[in-house]
Amino acid sequence: RARLSSPPLRMCTVFLTMGQALAILVAGAVAKFIYIDLLYNDFPSFLHFLPVILVLPFIVCVAFHRMGLEDYDVLTGPSLNFGTIIGGLALSFLILLGGLYLLKTAEIYSRGWIICWFALSIVAVITARWLITRWIRQMANAGMLQTRTALYGTATQVSSLKSIIQKSSPHLSISGIYVDDPDSSTVSHNGGLRELQRSVARGTCDRVIICLPELNPDEVVNVMNAIGSGSQEILLCRDLKAAPVPPHGSRSIGNIRADIVAPVPASENNIVLKRLLDVSVAIAALIALSPVMLLAAIAIKLDSRGPVFFRQRRYGRNDDIFSIFKFRYMTVTEDGARIAQD
Repeated sequence: RARLSSPPLRMCTVFLTMGQALAILVAGAVAKFIYIDLLYNDFPSFLHFLPVILVLPFIVCVAFHRMGLEDYDVLTGPSLNFGTIIGGLALSFLILLGGLYLLKTAEIYSRGWIICWFALSIVAVITARWLITRWIRQMANAGMLQTRTALYGTATQVSSLKSIIQKSSPHLSISGIYVDDPDSSTVSHNGGLRELQRSVARGTCDRVIICLPELNPDEVVNVMNAIGSGSQEILLCRDLKAAPVPPHGSRSIGNIRADIVAPVPASENNIVLKRLLDVSVAIAALIALSPVMLLAAIAIKLDSRGPVFFRQRRYGRNDDIFSIFKFRYMTVTEDGARIAQD
């Protein structure tokens, strides 16, 4: 995943973080006005809620960063990632409630206000991200969010990688080409390792890609010793062959790199956290939708005889069988041995 590394991209990250924080703060204030001031005709001081409202944006910022919602591809892509955003907010609220519980201050704050704040935060954060990411996409399409990238390696490798970048990664702006043989004339370049070192020291590039073949491990070490103390991101590209399947990062096995081609789903990697998130969101949704569900249940009972709900078995992940409960809108019949596929 491409992180935001150039100054314009980092500026977009800061602007996005500030927009999300402001959306959460406004949602907390509006929830207090609607749920406490209007509903209960009570007018406690806003300063009573301010400490909690100010803490949540920091938690959300960390959660969104860890969930990849600040990646370049996410911010410039067509999807808003509603599920990831709602999951990150739910996780952040759970962390906040856990902290309040440990500090023995959870009973001070109304549960209704927190639920209302959570619901309004979803709307506010999604709206803020939609507006800001739309602006970011416009800047990216105008070529204003480019990562200055320096290439170093053999003339052949550098030339091939340059063509790949120009075709598939328009956000990477090639700021300089440096080769291991400065006397080479097969590709236009800006010099050798010494010139690259000067460029890194001046801060004229945000990323350095070292493209050397497998036969030059000592040269890779020499390059890292020369430029590794800079603040630029350094990538090592030793094989320009396209992967048969898309990788999702890498792992180190000893000193050997192995590409991840099928990552463990987050839900299975953090099964306890996922379960807590599922239960918390389900409870909140049931509470919010209970009036509508009650009306649906009454309508079903008045319309025909039989139970309000019916149970059906379905195939889930890894072909595990689970049961779902649905509102009945037809006559009662058992599904027998047959299990629905969708």
